[in-house]
Amino acid sequence: MLDMQNRPFPTFRLLPLFLAASFGAPALWAYPYGVLPAGNNPTDAGTAYSSFKTTYFANDCSGHSNWTRVRINPGNSETYSEGMGYGMLMAAYLEPASGGQTVVQQLLNFINANLDARGLMNWHVSCSSTLGGNSAADGDLDIAFGLIVADGRWPGNGFGTAATNFLSSILSYETGTCGTGPGDAPGFTNCSTGYTYPSYFAPSYYTTFQCFTGNNAWATLKTNTYNQLAYWYSNYALPPEQIKMSSGQWNSGDYQYNSCRVPWRLSLDYLWNGNTTAQDQCQKIVTNFKTTDPAPSTMGDGYSYSSGAKNSGNHNAAFMGPAGDGAMVNSSNQSWLDSEYTNLKSLSMGSAYYQDAHKVISLMVQTGIFTDPCASGPTPTPTGTPTKTPTSTLTFTRTVTNTPTSTVTHTPTFTRTPTPTPTLSSTPTPTRTSTFTGTPTDSPTVTDSPTPTFTGQPTDTPTGTPTVTDSPTLTDTPTITDTPAVTFTFTSTPTDTTVATSTPTGTPTTTYTFTLTPSPTGTPTHSPTPTFSFTPTLSWTPTPTSPLPPSAIQISQPYSNPISTGTLQVDVASPFQVEVQWDVFTAAFRKIRSGSTLSSNSAQVRWDLLDREGKRVSSGIYYLRVVVEGSGGRKVSIKKVLVLQ
Repeated sequence: MLDMQNRPFPTFRLLPLFLAASFGAPALWAYPYGVLPAGNNPTDAGTAYSSFKTTYFANDCSGHSNWTRVRINPGNSETYSEGMGYGMLMAAYLEPASGGQTVVQQLLNFINANLDARGLMNWHVSCSSTLGGNSAADGDLDIAFGLIVADGRWPGNGFGTAATNFLSSILSYETGTCGTGPGDAPGFTNCSTGYTYPSYFAPSYYTTFQCFTGNNAWATLKTNTYNQLAYWYSNYALPPEQIKMSSGQWNSGDYQYNSCRVPWRLSLDYLWNGNTTAQDQCQKIVTNFKTTDPAPSTMGDGYSYSSGAKNSGNHNAAFMGPAGDGAMVNSSNQSWLDSEYTNLKSLSMGSAYYQDAHKVISLMVQTGIFTDPCASGPTPTPTGTPTKTPTSTLTFTRTVTNTPTSTVTHTPTFTRTPTPTPTLSSTPTPTRTSTFTGTPTDSPTVTDSPTPTFTGQPTDTPTGTPTVTDSPTLTDTPTITDTPAVTFTFTSTPTDTTVATSTPTGTPTTTYTFTLTPSPTGTPTHSPTPTFSFTPTLSWTPTPTSPLPPSAIQISQPYSNPISTGTLQVDVASPFQVEVQWDVFTAAFRKIRSGSTLSSNSAQVRWDLLDREGKRVSSGIYYLRVVVEGSGGRKVSIKKVLVLQ
């Protein structure tokens, strides 16, 4: 176990100072790369978090007042690990410095109460039971990252140890030799047969995890994960819902409610680390949206992965917010990004935790709050011109040893340009003195290579006297060309018309003397003064509404059934917005296919008779489970399907 109190990365402890400086006013130096939307204000993120916390944070588990969970909707007893990850990210960044650690701890208490045998959170739970066993990698990655941020803000509370435990289990059970898998169920990370979700990939996190733990396995995982993403970038318009673990080829679904998160995940790796692969992939996604939806307010909630065309028009923050994050990677997107931010902050909240969570998180990214905890903070930009004061005069001596490689048997030509008074690009003018101790009968030309050129002041203060030894070679027809010209002083006067009969026996020595003005040893400082401090206000209470009963949700019988070719369909009708999750099971109740969609009033489940590996199922009996959830309640229906091949 890594000793979190003695780890070799103290930069995590600087995060509270950075948050204090950046949270109260528009973030001027939030990220080393990228652009921010015009008019961004961190209070927009804080206000959205206050609303989210009031609506979805719940301390309602009987006998466990110190547990906080993120519920699907008010009054709903269910929680997804994905939602707990979102809640952990929000609390770690946005809770006040005083008392915020209590909120993080209560979220962690609920997570710890719902761990599976491998130390990761079961993906679907209630207060008292596991509704969906095994983990989902996206929730676990966000939980671990949020704990690292919390450890930086409130050290000594055990958050770092909890993060380390999570990271160890993620590496062991949610990754394969080919990259990031979907969860820890047996076989999920099998590179030959497994599938995964591009929206689960968090390459920016992996660099932070490596910094936090010192484990280079995260760097390897990051490389492999980008290899998984390479196929969609080369072959599709947008990343699909599911891809095959090893090849990255399409496995299931369009650009929908999973893959809509890809630009958020990737944008952080460019904003924090300058990763150009992440930049290129984000730009491809955003360019598609700028074409299909020149006004971000017209974005829908479904697009073809192959063509990029919009195929569903419901407008919400889950799609637009992450797309805005992706637009931050290039200044060419500035106008579209500015419009997206204006629309994002105006969207109402309270319809569903998923959309609302992405409003909060995208506002955190776009206002400069979602910073890398491994970074030490912003580098101030000086507003004045620093004054350089020379602290010493340095002398550089260069000794050149010339070793002739041939005998000169002709009359050399001397060319000097310009003459007689050279103008040098640095001050003072160097003087070169060549001394021959023998009596040459010829004056061969010596060409020093390389010819030193000094075009400015050094940027630091040299501490020694460097010596450079050149070994030029005499050429058969040497010509001296000095640009700019320098002065030569010879102890004997060679005659241009003399034919050399011997080679020089001496060792010419050239000495240069320069007076340099080094840069100052200090660092100019600039201390921005925040003009605002923000403390989230949690007193807002949404106006309760009377939910409709589950009976208001209509789920049709599957058609065509029995089925031999084509697509099996089930219609879902509802007077309110719902999320539809469907699963296909064999007669032995082994799940072979899943899907989901979100609709305002109607939806259609479509099964193409393929399993999760893209293989056509054989004849037999199958069960289709349809789960419909919304503000009016939850309804589950199981349909028997007969496949005849």
